[in-house]
Amino acid sequence: MHESNAAKRVREYSNEYGRLVLKPVTDVMPVRDVRVDNIPQNARFDLETAEMIALISENHGLQLCVKSAENIGVVVHETPSTCWVARVQVIEYAGNRPADEIEKQLRS
Repeated sequence: MHESNAAKRVREYSNEYGRLVLKPVTDVMPVRDVRVDNIPQNARFDLETAEMIALISENHGLQLCVKSAENIGVVVHETPSTCWVARVQVIEYAGNRPADEIEKQLRS
């Protein structure tokens, strides 16, 4: 995967948990070609950030790519079979501890 000027899309999400802005770091590609090892280091994050992303985005139109708790990336879908790799440009989280919020949602 390579840094791209062609994919100038930005995806924004907001809800009661906060605000998230994802910026592309690759061109649109087939989902089958995405590997965490190929995601640029500056686009990777940890489990707590992944939990915040899930809460804010409600996983609409994106997919988390997990190798380990400290090695996670995100892709944004253009179609069910195509996507672009994103980095978190802005994350403003307003909830309680993300893991607790997810646990609460699972129980309700």
